[in-house]
Formats: sequence, C-alpha cells, structure tokens
Amino acid sequence: MLYQDDLYPTRGDHEFLSERKDPIVYGRDVHPKRLLDKEVHEYIKHGFVVIPNAFSAKEVASVNRQIRQLKEQQNRGRRQEWKQNIPPGESESLFAPDKQDRLFYNLARDPRILERVRQILGGAVHLHRSRIHIKNGLDSSSYPWHSEFETWHAEDGVPRMRGVEAWLMLTESTPENAALRILAKSHLIYVACRGQDKKSNGDGLRHAAQPSAETLTRLLYFGSLIEACGAPGTLVLCDSNLMYGSSKNAAKQKQATLMLSYNSVENSPVNRPFAGEELRPEPLVNRDRTPLKAKPFELNGAAG
Repeated sequence: MLYQDDLYPTRGDHEFLSERKDPIVYGRDVHPKRLLDKEVHEYIKHGFVVIPNAFSAKEVASVNRQIRQLKEQQNRGRRQEWKQNIPPGESESLFAPDKQDRLFYNLARDPRILERVRQILGGAVHLHRSRIHIKNGLDSSSYPWHSEFETWHAEDGVPRMRGVEAWLMLTESTPENAALRILAKSHLIYVACRGQDKKSNGDGLRHAAQPSAETLTRLLYFGSLIEACGAPGTLVLCDSNLMYGSSKNAAKQKQATLMLSYNSVENSPVNRPFAGEELRPEPLVNRDRTPLKAKPFELNGAAG
C-alpha cells in the first residue's frame, strides 16, 4: 500500500530518482566528537567514511571466536537465527547477534562506534537491525545493489533518512573476496524502485526492489565506484541511503562483516510499512527502540 503523506514513495509502477529531502549530518554540536572535521566532511561529500584500526587484532580475534561458538550451537540445534543460502556453504547470516550473545550486545554499544554514530545523527539512537554476514569460499553469492533506507522505509516504516550503517570488518576485505562495493555520492539521490514480486536470495533477505542497471549507470555520473577494502578491525560508517552491493567471492578465504544499523530515536518507525503489506518481523528487524547507552567493554581481557 502507498501512502500520500510519504516523502519517499517507492515500489510503484515506475522507477525514478529524486533529491534527498533530509540533512546528512545532524550532530555538529554533539559531544564527544569522535569524528575529525575532515572525516565529517568526507562523510557529507561521499556518503561514507573509513576508520582503519578502530578495533585491535586481539578484539577482532575474540569476536571471531565467539562467532564460531554460535555456529557450533546452531549445528547442535540450539540456535535458529542462522540463515544459510542455497546451496549451503555459500553465504551465511546471523541476524540479531546482539540479542543472542552479550559480546555483540556490548559491541553495538561500544563508544568507538556509538559516539561516532551519535555525532552524525545528532543524539540518541536505537539499533534498528544487526547482522553478521559471512561469505565462504569460492563463488559465494553476490549482494544485490540497494540502499538500506529504501528497504527500511518501504518495509519497516522508517520515515526519514536519519540512519547510519556501521560495518566492522572481521576478516581482511579485498576485491578478490568480495569486499562491499559503494557508489560514492549516491546518498544524495533517492532511488524509488519499481515494485516487483518479493524474492529471497536464500539467506532470509527479501530483495523486493532493486535499482535497474540504467539507474546504477546514472548514479555513476554523480560519483565513483569504490570497494570498501581494509584489514580486520576497520570500521566503515555509511549513510543509510548510500547504494552498495558486492560481487561473488573469488578467493578461497572467507569474508566476514558485522553490520549494525542505527536509527535516530527522533526517526522511529511508524507502525506500518510505507510500501508493503506487513512489517518485516524479528529477527530481521529489531522492534526494541530503547536508546543505546555507550559503554566500553572488554573482550577476553582486551579493553574496548
């Protein structure tokens, strides 16, 4: 169902582009300021900023050990949050890891992430969504081009562009192992996708609307195609309207990323989708909108 009070209509009969109607950075006076002025400028201009070495190798190793434990629990039939692609062994996702394990609960609240997100969004935020995404081995599945906001808006009822995607690299991210690809400056343009039958790529994600190849080509006139490469512990912060995707893994090494989606508490979802029949359920989306409190944490003795 489409609504007349919708600032960002989508999933109609036609695809079209329009300028965003919301600011990019809200928190110029928010303290503490974790992002440098040049990083804020980079975020405003290109829609994302990369922070190398945000987390130590020791901390990332602790996170990866905990992921292996969660997978072992799943294999013993104790966990149902893992969603595997078809055929098994390609790409895997664990939804809402912060609700399954204290380590990820703390990680989503670590000041190195949360204070930067607050600085961008201008104050208190809640966690709209969290996910661990793992690409295993050769020819793992690709990640279709999309903006998170279009899906949040259409299917989750998020009204405005006041969200941030935080990606923490848990393994080396390279072009060969399908590093996430970003269309720089695409956050300045809203892509209203054409409605189509809802399809799943097997990992629990419904890619109901994807931009056409023609639209992606048009977006390349505004900015360039950039691969988000980096060492484990690298943090990438993206505007929720930024267009991104990935190719298939062409390396033997897996690629793992923790993906945290933050939304301003002043932009809380309404109780209906803007372009859908029903809201996406948990664990795909977090219904708890409690403002997050920053708290340094420890990973096996490593201080956050």
